Amino acid sequence: MDFFISSISFYNQAVFYLEYFVATITGFILLYGFASFNMPPIQVGSIQLLGDFFLLQIFGFPVTSIVGTMWYLSALIGALLILVPVTLKHHSLFLNVLGPFVILSGYGFMAFTYGHMGAILEPLLGGIIHAGLLRAIIDISLGYILYFNVEYVRKVNWSICGQIALTFIEVFCWLCAIALIVTTKQRGMIDFVIVLLFSIGILISFSETSFLHVIFKNKYFNWLGFFSLNIFLNHFYIASLISKLTLNITFQTALSVYILGSLICALFNYLVVYYLKKLSIWARIFSLVINRQV
Repeated sequence: MDFFISSISFYNQAVFYLEYFVATITGFILLYGFASFNMPPIQVGSIQLLGDFFLLQIFGFPVTSIVGTMWYLSALIGALLILVPVTLKHHSLFLNVLGPFVILSGYGFMAFTYGHMGAILEPLLGGIIHAGLLRAIIDISLGYILYFNVEYVRKVNWSICGQIALTFIEVFCWLCAIALIVTTKQRGMIDFVIVLLFSIGILISFSETSFLHVIFKNKYFNWLGFFSLNIFLNHFYIASLISKLTLNITFQTALSVYILGSLICALFNYLVVYYLKKLSIWARIFSLVINRQV
């Protein structure tokens, strides 16, 4: 019983891990249940799945990633191992010198070498690290600097005209970035433009200096933010399933199935995780009762 409680408690504290675990199991069942002929042998897939569970993908280990997105979380955690000691010991230096240098030189390297930001498992330094880890280091550095600039912008006493200008810039950045994501068919230099637009939009939105912050500051949008994790973890294997089944359907139909399937699986994931977290409470109560009787 203690092991059972500890296991659930660990998953509750790991933020994304319980959602990831449920999504992986769901995707594994769907892919091997309906498209096993296009999958690695189940023994191989099961063993390589362990590498994904332990977030080893970005370090070059062969893995079977059912959710298809864990490379990013793997890279982020790997990057934190490098950045946390540096930022804690040299905060001011990193914020003003090292961070901007990492961002500009890192994105510049990716732009010159790959021409886009989609390189993930491309080996660097003879395979010691991969391009996805480099990208995570750059992204976290950008987020770190944005955080402190958000605090700075928030403290500025903006006039009404300033708030109006910020609101127009914020709307333009978000709408333009979304339009570019939806309409761009191939990776390219436009990736870096999208990152720039997102950065400006985040700087204004999170500083709560425009007129839009009142709209987004409510429980509904907080729930959408949490639910987006479930969409992030459950969309890939639906797309993979559609492609592996090679259905004779139009692109519009495939897109509709993809969107609907992703939403259904994301909702299923959300509900299962919700009740599993409830279960941990009952498990603790049951343990207390049993221990008291003993």
